[in-house]
Amino acid sequence: MSTTFQNIYQDVLKRFGEDTSDTDLLSWVKSWINQRYKYVCGKKDWPFLTGPGVITTIAKYDTGTVDITEAGTTVTGTSTVWTKAMTGRKFKADAFETIFRIAKYTSTTSIELESTYNDDDVDDGDYEVFQDEYLCPENWRDILSIRDYRTGKELDKLSRRRFLGLHPVNNPSTSSPTEYCFFETRDVTKINIDPVSTILVSGELVTGGTSTAYGKIVKSTKSFIYVEIFYGTFSDGETLTDETGNTATVDEPDGYTEGNVGGMLRLVIYPAPYQAEKLDCDVVFKVYDMKAAEDEPLIPEEYRDILIFGACADLARNRGKLEESATFEALFMERTNRMAAELMASHKISPRIIPYGDRVSYA
Repeated sequence: MSTTFQNIYQDVLKRFGEDTSDTDLLSWVKSWINQRYKYVCGKKDWPFLTGPGVITTIAKYDTGTVDITEAGTTVTGTSTVWTKAMTGRKFKADAFETIFRIAKYTSTTSIELESTYNDDDVDDGDYEVFQDEYLCPENWRDILSIRDYRTGKELDKLSRRRFLGLHPVNNPSTSSPTEYCFFETRDVTKINIDPVSTILVSGELVTGGTSTAYGKIVKSTKSFIYVEIFYGTFSDGETLTDETGNTATVDEPDGYTEGNVGGMLRLVIYPAPYQAEKLDCDVVFKVYDMKAAEDEPLIPEEYRDILIFGACADLARNRGKLEESATFEALFMERTNRMAAELMASHKISPRIIPYGDRVSYA
């Protein structure tokens, strides 16, 4: 049986004979547990914080031909079958080098570009829709390495500055990716919504009822969503609808300023893939506060008593029992050191942290 968040905080309270129905005290104990949890996880590059991940690339699309008028943003297709999922991908007319982002899907034969098309008119020309940037899962903190799924060959890691210096324009190609960079992105917006009974579906596009904005849902709860916005902004009070048909109403509190939240990784790969394939990743996972009773710490089961001892030290100190607090603090440190000695001896991976110049500070 696994030790859950509930097991941990109930154990702490029982050791002191405290009333488990005291909500204020329970809140403090939960906070102490999470503080100890993040402290322990931040001390070393623990093996339990690393693990496998997968990025699946998207095949380029070039069926049919396109017409584009200079100084416009609309692309009209002939024999094309464009989809909503192409929103946010890159577009390039074969006759020119300029690459645009698709801001909006209108129909299977019509899309809108994010910026004005200033090259010469295209009449029944060839084109490509492709993707070279991928938003990583929310719980990825760092990327250690990436390998081609089929060959096992490791891609070369470049800093973002070096990557952009070598590949300022990432044209679609006929080969598999060989290089990559990653960085924290601010292109994900948190939108507060009225509490809903049916949660909007993560991974689907969400549209606004009045603003006609588009975005991809990164994470969804009953009270907010994280959205990677491709076109426009969502307004307070408007109805949002995902592709499944679930709806929610934007409900921003007074004083809220529409803006972006950070902390997610964006992966950029070169050359831009021409077919769908898997990239195996070794990643470092983020450590989140435990909230639900059934949440479990990433710390291995046999060492989770570390959190009990740490929170007991905090509770004893809060109660003025300094000698007892010191005893629990000693147990906390002893167990932490033992875990380090037993787990780190054979753990040789050192995370490649995001270069300082590529980090963004979020207040």
